[in-house]
Amino acid sequence: RSGAVIVDFYSDSCGPCRQIAPAYKALAKEYASKAVFVKVDVNRQHQISGRYGVRSMPTFLFFVGGKKYKEFSGAGEQQLRQFTKMSVDKADRENVELTFESMMEFYAVNDPMKAEEDVEAVLKRCAGQAKAG
Repeated sequence: RSGAVIVDFYSDSCGPCRQIAPAYKALAKEYASKAVFVKVDVNRQHQISGRYGVRSMPTFLFFVGGKKYKEFSGAGEQQLRQFTKMSVDKADRENVELTFESMMEFYAVNDPMKAEEDVEAVLKRCAGQAKAG
């Protein structure tokens, strides 16, 4: 799956981490079908937190399609919500499956004169760009 992943780097001894934990849990429930939520205990996972340069807690990393998209540190619930929504929306936009049938439906509405062969050619170009990117 190449959707959104939201990672919470936290520590049990961190006050702001405990403060934002309920909001993170609520977002994980709200976006359960759209994103993966992962909590990383920096005291137990030194290597992972070191790899991502985590120096303060909580730190949130947002990945889309396996690449880091956003990051912030602190217990900002509004920022957490905003970056989660942005990440999920970006993942939704980038993970569109083009099929011949969906393209034919699109062109039936937007360009009814487009021939099936032309739709097929467009689909092949799109598939070629997706593989190259």
